[in-house]
Amino acid sequence: MICFFFILCLLLASNFKIYKNGYCTAYLDKYHCNTIKGFFIGIVFLNHFTDYAKLNNYLDIPYMHFMHYINQFQVSLFLFYSGYGLMISIMKKGIPYIKKMPSHRIIRTLIHFDIAVTIYLMISIYKTGVPSFKDVVLGYIGWGGFGNSNWYIFAILILWIISFIVFYIFKTNKYVLQLSLTVLFIIVFAYLISFYKPSYWYNTLLCFPLGMYFALFKDKIEELLLKKINVWLYWCILMSLGGGHTY
Repeated sequence: MICFFFILCLLLASNFKIYKNGYCTAYLDKYHCNTIKGFFIGIVFLNHFTDYAKLNNYLDIPYMHFMHYINQFQVSLFLFYSGYGLMISIMKKGIPYIKKMPSHRIIRTLIHFDIAVTIYLMISIYKTGVPSFKDVVLGYIGWGGFGNSNWYIFAILILWIISFIVFYIFKTNKYVLQLSLTVLFIIVFAYLISFYKPSYWYNTLLCFPLGMYFALFKDKIEELLLKKINVWLYWCILMSLGGGHTY
């Protein structure tokens, strides 16, 4: 597996561009985000692939150590980007965009997810028989499953629903109130779900509102991190806090 991971790193490095002065101010635009997301999608794919493959070669040891270190960090980035992108869209498009969230984001994503679930359901029926109606319903909303990965889709749908409700009810362009309520409801949701699901279902959810806050205060945060704090110190702190979470 370390060989595949090395190839993935080479593909990412081939797209590097070194800035001799300053930094890339467009580091959160669609192009750069897609590059980073592509790398982490590859990591997620490799991680899921190990569920079906045995890692018993000595060359797999570095890969296993790496995956143990980053764990939930591989999906934290997607939650951060999702929150950031949602907040940017709300700030630019306002209420019309918020009103379209159920159809353009929530329902569309659920339909795509359910198409994949249907395939897993048919395989499950072939192997183990017809599941109960309750299991089918829970599988299609992401709470349950038929061997498919489900927690992330369920989490992101709930995060979008919370955001839609809060921003639709509280129509103000100050946004601080909406973000504060969003964080509060996400914490409540995480607390409730902790009674029924493992920790990886909820321990990264706050990365979503973190991305929203970053979008709102991006200029001030950049000024603090890139001008008033030593860059190397910042990266050391980030790397020390970014990994090692339990999956």
